[in-house]
Amino acid sequence: MQQEAKATGKLEKKLKVKMGGYAVRQQQFRTRIDEARREKDRLVIELKTFQRLEKNEERAIVKRTQVLIEEVKFFPRDGESCTLSHILIFS
Repeated sequence: MQQEAKATGKLEKKLKVKMGGYAVRQQQFRTRIDEARREKDRLVIELKTFQRLEKNEERAIVKRTQVLIEEVKFFPRDGESCTLSHILIFS
């Protein structure tokens, strides 16, 4: 009976060491998974931010282009009169 108890104790000790190693590995994997999830969440937020920025810039480009087109319409077609008016304004 004592031999069986000793053998069982040794087996339990071996099992505890082995299971302890698995527990450590499990905890390491859990930490890595949590870090990866946080990084993914951060990158998703960053992607959405840049997508929103892109949409806003596309709208702004249209508005800026329209403003520039309107400004160009006011310039005379003749380059000399433009130069002459420029000289008169800045003299």
